[in-house]
Amino acid sequence: MKYLLIIIALAIGTQAGEVEEAARIVAEWNARDSYTETSIINAAWITKTVNPHAAEVRNWDGTRTDIVTPTHAIEVDWCDKWAEAIGHALYYAEARDLKPGIVLLVKDRAKEMKCIYRCKIVCAKVGIKIWLEDVK
Repeated sequence: MKYLLIIIALAIGTQAGEVEEAARIVAEWNARDSYTETSIINAAWITKTVNPHAAEVRNWDGTRTDIVTPTHAIEVDWCDKWAEAIGHALYYAEARDLKPGIVLLVKDRAKEMKCIYRCKIVCAKVGIKIWLEDVK
Protein backbone atom coordinates (compact mmCIF):
# COMPACT_ATOMS: atom_id res chain seq x y z
CA MET A 1 0.00 0.00 0.00
CA LYS A 2 2.85 2.39 0.80
CA TYR A 3 4.15 2.11 -2.75
CA LEU A 4 0.70 2.74 -4.22
CA LEU A 5 0.24 5.88 -2.12
CA ILE A 6 3.71 7.20 -2.89
CA ILE A 7 3.31 6.48 -6.60
CA ILE A 8 -0.03 8.30 -6.61
CA ALA A 9 1.56 11.25 -4.83
CA LEU A 10 4.47 11.44 -7.26
CA ALA A 11 2.48 10.82 -10.42
CA ILE A 12 0.27 13.87 -10.03
CA GLY A 13 3.04 16.46 -9.72
CA THR A 14 2.70 17.65 -6.16
CA GLN A 15 3.86 20.90 -4.66
CA ALA A 16 7.00 21.15 -2.53
CA GLY A 17 6.58 19.52 0.86
CA GLU A 18 3.55 17.41 -0.04
CA VAL A 19 5.60 14.36 -1.08
CA GLU A 20 7.61 14.53 2.14
CA GLU A 21 4.42 14.81 4.19
CA ALA A 22 2.88 11.90 2.27
CA ALA A 23 6.01 9.79 2.84
CA ARG A 24 5.94 10.60 6.58
CA ILE A 25 2.30 9.61 6.87
CA VAL A 26 2.81 6.41 4.89
CA ALA A 27 5.82 5.45 7.05
CA GLU A 28 3.81 6.08 10.21
CA TRP A 29 0.90 4.10 8.84
CA ASN A 30 3.12 1.18 7.80
CA ALA A 31 4.60 0.98 11.31
CA ARG A 32 1.26 -0.33 12.58
CA ASP A 33 1.05 -3.96 13.63
CA SER A 34 -2.21 -4.82 11.92
CA TYR A 35 -4.49 -3.50 9.23
CA THR A 36 -8.20 -3.58 8.61
CA GLU A 37 -10.00 -2.81 5.39
CA THR A 38 -11.33 0.36 7.01
CA SER A 39 -7.86 1.56 8.02
CA ILE A 40 -6.53 0.90 4.54
CA ILE A 41 -9.42 2.74 2.89
CA ASN A 42 -9.06 5.59 5.37
CA ALA A 43 -5.35 5.79 4.59
CA ALA A 44 -6.44 6.76 1.09
CA TRP A 45 -7.37 10.19 2.52
CA ILE A 46 -3.80 11.07 1.60
CA THR A 47 -4.94 11.16 -2.00
CA LYS A 48 -7.18 14.09 -1.12
CA THR A 49 -4.22 16.12 0.12
CA VAL A 50 -1.81 15.47 -2.74
CA ASN A 51 -4.03 15.10 -5.80
CA PRO A 52 -7.66 15.34 -6.94
CA HIS A 53 -8.57 11.74 -6.09
CA ALA A 54 -11.05 11.15 -3.30
CA ALA A 55 -11.86 8.35 -0.85
CA GLU A 56 -15.27 7.16 0.35
CA VAL A 57 -17.22 9.24 -2.18
CA ARG A 58 -20.99 9.16 -1.77
CA ASN A 59 -22.95 8.15 -4.87
CA TRP A 60 -26.41 9.44 -5.82
CA ASP A 61 -28.09 6.41 -4.19
CA GLY A 62 -26.28 6.63 -0.85
CA THR A 63 -23.67 3.97 -1.60
CA ARG A 64 -20.00 4.91 -1.29
CA THR A 65 -17.20 4.33 -3.77
CA ASP A 66 -13.97 3.56 -1.90
CA ILE A 67 -11.66 5.56 -4.19
CA VAL A 68 -12.56 7.78 -7.14
CA THR A 69 -9.93 8.95 -9.62
CA PRO A 70 -10.52 10.99 -12.77
CA THR A 71 -10.76 7.72 -14.72
CA HIS A 72 -11.71 4.93 -12.27
CA ALA A 73 -14.21 4.04 -9.56
CA ILE A 74 -12.20 1.69 -7.33
CA GLU A 75 -13.43 -0.86 -4.80
CA VAL A 76 -11.00 -1.88 -2.03
CA ASP A 77 -11.60 -5.30 -0.50
CA TRP A 78 -9.97 -8.37 1.00
CA CYS A 79 -8.92 -11.21 -1.26
CA ASP A 80 -11.56 -13.64 0.02
CA LYS A 81 -14.27 -11.11 -0.94
CA TRP A 82 -13.14 -10.95 -4.57
CA ALA A 83 -16.55 -11.72 -6.06
CA GLU A 84 -18.24 -9.01 -3.99
CA ALA A 85 -15.49 -6.57 -5.03
CA ILE A 86 -16.21 -7.28 -8.70
CA GLY A 87 -19.89 -6.52 -8.28
CA HIS A 88 -19.21 -3.32 -6.36
CA ALA A 89 -16.58 -2.13 -8.83
CA LEU A 90 -18.92 -2.66 -11.78
CA TYR A 91 -21.82 -0.93 -10.06
CA TYR A 92 -19.79 2.06 -8.80
CA ALA A 93 -18.20 2.53 -12.22
CA GLU A 94 -21.63 2.53 -13.86
CA ALA A 95 -23.04 4.91 -11.23
CA ARG A 96 -20.18 7.36 -11.74
CA ASP A 97 -19.66 6.80 -15.50
CA LEU A 98 -16.05 5.74 -14.93
CA LYS A 99 -13.95 2.63 -15.57
CA PRO A 100 -14.12 -0.06 -12.84
CA GLY A 101 -11.13 -0.89 -10.66
CA ILE A 102 -10.32 -3.10 -7.68
CA VAL A 103 -7.57 -2.92 -5.09
CA LEU A 104 -7.43 -6.48 -3.79
CA LEU A 105 -5.86 -6.72 -0.32
CA VAL A 106 -3.66 -9.80 0.01
CA LYS A 107 -2.54 -11.14 3.41
CA ASP A 108 -0.72 -14.27 2.15
CA ARG A 109 -0.25 -14.74 -1.60
CA ALA A 110 0.45 -18.46 -1.33
CA LYS A 111 -2.73 -19.15 0.62
CA GLU A 112 -4.89 -16.74 -1.36
CA MET A 113 -3.65 -17.60 -4.86
CA LYS A 114 -6.95 -19.29 -5.75
CA CYS A 115 -8.88 -16.09 -4.95
CA ILE A 116 -6.37 -13.94 -6.82
CA TYR A 117 -6.56 -16.21 -9.86
CA ARG A 118 -10.36 -16.21 -9.89
CA CYS A 119 -10.53 -12.45 -9.54
CA LYS A 120 -7.98 -11.86 -12.30
CA ILE A 121 -9.83 -14.19 -14.69
CA VAL A 122 -13.16 -12.41 -14.22
CA CYS A 123 -11.60 -8.93 -14.21
CA ALA A 124 -9.85 -9.64 -17.51
CA LYS A 125 -13.12 -10.88 -19.02
CA VAL A 126 -15.21 -7.84 -17.99
CA GLY A 127 -12.56 -5.11 -18.22
CA ILE A 128 -11.82 -4.30 -14.58
CA LYS A 129 -8.38 -2.89 -13.73
CA ILE A 130 -6.96 -4.75 -10.72
CA TRP A 131 -4.19 -3.86 -8.29
CA LEU A 132 -2.86 -6.30 -5.68
CA GLU A 133 -1.71 -4.87 -2.38
CA ASP A 134 0.16 -6.99 0.15
CA VAL A 135 -0.73 -6.20 3.76
CA LYS A 136 0.62 -7.62 7.00
